[in-house]
Amino acid sequence: MALLEANVPPDDPAIQKALADVRAGGHGLSMIYALGATLIFLNRLDEAAALNGPDRELSRTLALRLVAGQLPDGRWTYTNPRITAKAEQDLLQKLNANQYKPQGTPSQHPSHSMTQFALLALWGSRRQGIPARPVILASAARFHQTQYPDGTWDYNIDWGIGKIVNDSNTCAGLIALAMEKTLREDKKFRDQLTGDPPANPKADEQCEKAFAHLAKVIGRTKDDPTRSEEHTSELQSPC
Repeated sequence: MALLEANVPPDDPAIQKALADVRAGGHGLSMIYALGATLIFLNRLDEAAALNGPDRELSRTLALRLVAGQLPDGRWTYTNPRITAKAEQDLLQKLNANQYKPQGTPSQHPSHSMTQFALLALWGSRRQGIPARPVILASAARFHQTQYPDGTWDYNIDWGIGKIVNDSNTCAGLIALAMEKTLREDKKFRDQLTGDPPANPKADEQCEKAFAHLAKVIGRTKDDPTRSEEHTSELQSPC
């Protein structure tokens, strides 16, 4: 991904080697960070040089695997197991008919961090014909419900142990809300509004609060005396 962003040609040996690894191991991926990173790579590669048939099918399979793993509350957890070809087709049919409802089963604790990887991957997977709109909106709804009064989101609010890595997960929340805003307001997507759940009237206010928080912390280090204990402990967190 970094090489492609730096305008390294898609046929460069380093990129082709990475692609070979993806082809060899892609179908067996289940960890969301691996699934997400692989899809982000394939989607970016497709922008530089259109994927061939098998690579495009692999990308669609991994994207539908991610969709199938979305939990009813709109988040994702660590593992997203393989689904059958029949399940892929059924899921795609529900997405196209706007009948999709998240039904994944949590195998481990979900988090906003893992959700961020899924959202970034699925946003790009729209290029492969994956109707990700209802999936993204379902996730954005969760972020609307879990923002703290100071404008932040944390790794997993359900743990009830206080904020953990809330600066980076505030960025995850903003990504979700930005995707939602684009889907709802960009003229390119206006013909897809039918069937959307109502927009959150406080969406812009939530974004402003989040940006106000990030403005206080970006560019500072753990040794900055103006940092709070909360942010210092965040830098030391194993998460």
